[in-house]
Amino acid sequence: MWQLYALSAIVFNCLEDITDKLAMNGSAAIDADVATFIRVALYCMLVIPITALFGYLVSWYCSPGIVFFGLASALMSSAYTVVLKRVNITTLAVFAYIAPIIFLVIDNAIGNNFTFVQVCAILGLVVGGIGFAMDDRLKFDKLTMAAVVFMFVYSGAEIYYAKWMFKNEGLSVISLFANVWGWAAVFLAAHLIVRRKVPLLLTRQAATYTKLSTLAKSFDVAISLLWGIGVTMTTVAQFSSMEVFFPPVMLAMALLAQTCFGINIGEHVERQVIARKVSMAAVLVVSGMFV
Repeated sequence: MWQLYALSAIVFNCLEDITDKLAMNGSAAIDADVATFIRVALYCMLVIPITALFGYLVSWYCSPGIVFFGLASALMSSAYTVVLKRVNITTLAVFAYIAPIIFLVIDNAIGNNFTFVQVCAILGLVVGGIGFAMDDRLKFDKLTMAAVVFMFVYSGAEIYYAKWMFKNEGLSVISLFANVWGWAAVFLAAHLIVRRKVPLLLTRQAATYTKLSTLAKSFDVAISLLWGIGVTMTTVAQFSSMEVFFPPVMLAMALLAQTCFGINIGEHVERQVIARKVSMAAVLVVSGMFV
């Protein structure tokens, strides 16, 4: 059953990334801090009604850990804005493989051992990931790489913290997300006030960005629900290992959006590029299935 939740989360994750990229491309001049705050604020506004629609209630909880993760979430959202501006989404998809590898190391460290097959599978993930992401027109500067690394270190820490809170405090995963991102919105709002950027929320660029971001954050809430339910059914490493299907699903959906529906999200659709990405995605899927 958890596999169904994991695969559904992948589909919604792809939809979110495509919509986020489209929103960013359509409002390229928007201030990065303003874009970050809009996304987080929209998530906080949508999480309660959408979760209630599916029969789940958000519980409010405050602790130093929640506040700390709220601050980390604000920083992670800023990192995501950097990545959205600089990296195309099919290349971003491959970085999902960082998380399962980290989770596998942690889960093995707390009770399991590596096997030869797992080591080979991890090497396959690395090779496939490099091949999938390679593009001569992409320049991964230090800021972009730092943003990517922070995003996935944070994501792993957040999921383990969510499982710990569910087990020890009885706080549901979706409630944890709502509380953490509520604090993130507070920190980002304070940042806008200090930087005197609040008037930028009233610009036409901000309004255009908000329209598409509302759809993207609806998808994000759905991801939170699916992760929140699914990750309590199995280990973090097992649940996240389904991310092997993320790059091929993202590639298919991105190409469908750009070639069939004429939605420009900045993907390269040359035949040789697509052939390489498809072959490397196959390496990723095969390798990931053995992790």
